[in-house]
Amino acid sequence: MMMSNQDRLRINVGCGKTPTAGWRNFDNSPSLLISRYPYLRLAVQKLKVLTHDQTEYLEFLNRNSIEWANGAKQIPVSTASADVIYSSHMLEHLDRNEARRFLKEAYRCLKPNGILRIVVPDLELAVKDYLQNSDA
Repeated sequence: MMMSNQDRLRINVGCGKTPTAGWRNFDNSPSLLISRYPYLRLAVQKLKVLTHDQTEYLEFLNRNSIEWANGAKQIPVSTASADVIYSSHMLEHLDRNEARRFLKEAYRCLKPNGILRIVVPDLELAVKDYLQNSDA
């Protein structure tokens, strides 16, 4: 019996401002924690400790189904439950040990034969661009 896409657990870790519809989307932004508490969100807005962009980001987070998780520590799903885990431009923000822990945690979450797709910047392209333009 084939599973429909609705029955598959697909996870996006480190989604930031680009959650994927129909997937469980996780990010570890402190803004996400603030967005979940209306009184805290109101307080930081009233105190004007956030920029306009940060305030808009809080509103975006509040409207979208993004869950808080630190992928290098724990992705809050059961062991061997995910069909697909996707992470785009997140891994390069982790140090070596955090990256290892994330990969170990991702494999814990994946079903046998599950798919782990990771996107990272092309370092060679970035270096060539830097050398050509002499601009960081």
